[in-house]
Amino acid sequence: MVTQIETEAAARRARTGSKPLGVAAILGKHPHHRPVRLKKSPAPLFHAIRQSLRQGLYEGYAWFVAAFRQAAEKLKAGDRSAAFPRRVFPVSASVRGRIVSQPSQAAHRLTKARSSSSLESVYPGGRFS
Repeated sequence: MVTQIETEAAARRARTGSKPLGVAAILGKHPHHRPVRLKKSPAPLFHAIRQSLRQGLYEGYAWFVAAFRQAAEKLKAGDRSAAFPRRVFPVSASVRGRIVSQPSQAAHRLTKARSSSSLESVYPGGRFS
């Protein structure tokens, strides 16, 4: 296993032209040194082993949000028999008005996924590529 890792690292260095720092360079760094620029990328909403599993979680959550919103709209219209998704309690009347009248941007994107054939249109920027 170690040999395989070393071989892959050597191939990557040859491909990119990078060189390891070496012992002197590492010991020459101050232990509290901070990089000038940090690499930042948004964390995924779900952590999964495979991309296909993560996409399934996005789709399932999109279905859940859409079903909850549909039931909330029915409840808001006065239908007390509105069926919410399993293990979900409808919110109180005081909170319901704020949630339904001002949906969050993330919830809006997720409800769009229900009617979209591809989640790429809902999450642009390569989260599913």
